[in-house]
Amino acid sequence: MKINQPTTQTEQFFLDDEILTSTTDTTGVIRHVSPAFCKVSGFTEQELLGQDQNIVRHPDMPPAAFQNLWDTIKSGRVWNGRVKNRCKNGDFYWVDATVTPVFDNGRVTGYNSLRLKPSREQVETATQLYGDMNSGRRKNHFNHNKVSSVMSKMKLWQKFSVLGLLAAAMFVVPVWQLVSRTNTEIAATAKEKTGIDYAQAVIKLVQLLQQHRGLSAGVLAGDTSRINALENKRKEVNEQIIVVDATNSKRTELNLTANWQTLRGQWQQLLVDLSATVR
Repeated sequence: MKINQPTTQTEQFFLDDEILTSTTDTTGVIRHVSPAFCKVSGFTEQELLGQDQNIVRHPDMPPAAFQNLWDTIKSGRVWNGRVKNRCKNGDFYWVDATVTPVFDNGRVTGYNSLRLKPSREQVETATQLYGDMNSGRRKNHFNHNKVSSVMSKMKLWQKFSVLGLLAAAMFVVPVWQLVSRTNTEIAATAKEKTGIDYAQAVIKLVQLLQQHRGLSAGVLAGDTSRINALENKRKEVNEQIIVVDATNSKRTELNLTANWQTLRGQWQQLLVDLSATVR
C-alpha cells in the first residue's frame, strides 16, 4: 500500500455545492479531474493526470477499505463510503465518495469517482471506525454479511426505506452527469441565464441524495432511531424530483428533456424493483 508522507493535523474543507470528480482507467491511473478536485487537494491538473489515484491516499485509511472498494467496482457494482484524502502539502480532507464502473459494450473500461462533502457526523463515525481498524480493535468491518444481518432484523417498511435510500446513492452519479451535461449545453448555446435555475434544481437534488446516504448508513449500522428521518428525507427527494421535472419543462431549449426523462424513469423503475424485492 502506498504511504504518502508527510502529513499534518490540518483539515481542509470545500463548499456544500462543490463536487470533486475524477476518471481513471481500469488500473487506477487518472485520466480526468475537475477543478474542484485540484483546488482542495492542492495538486494541479498536470500533476494529477497520468498519476495513480493513490497519489491522494492518506495513511490513516485502512487497507481493507480500498480492498473492498476494488473488489466492489471490479465486479461491476457501485461503491460508496467516506474517505480521508491527503493534500499535496500533507493536510487532509474528507469526502463522501461514490465510485462507479464505466462500461463500453458490456466491458469495464474505467471508473468514475464523484465526491461530495460529508456531514460532520459521517466524518466522526468514519474517524472512529478507521482508527479502530488500524489499531486492530475492530476487524472485518467490510463484511457484506453484516448488512444482511442488520436488514434481517428490520420490519418490512423499514427495509423498503433503507433500500430506497441506497438506491438513491446509486442515482447520484447519473444525476450529476445530467448537471455536467447541463453546464455543457449552457456553455455551448450561451444560455447562461436560462440554465442557472435548471442546474440549481438538479444540484439540490444531488445534495438531498447525499443526505440520504448519511441517514441510510446510520440505519444500516443499527441506529433504527433514524428511520423516520430517513423516510422524510426520501419524501424530500421525491418532491425535488417534481421540482426538476417542472423546471425541465420550462427549459426545453437546453435539449435536456430526454436525458431527464430517462433518469426519472430509471428512478421510478428502481423503486418498483425494490418494492418487489422486499415483499
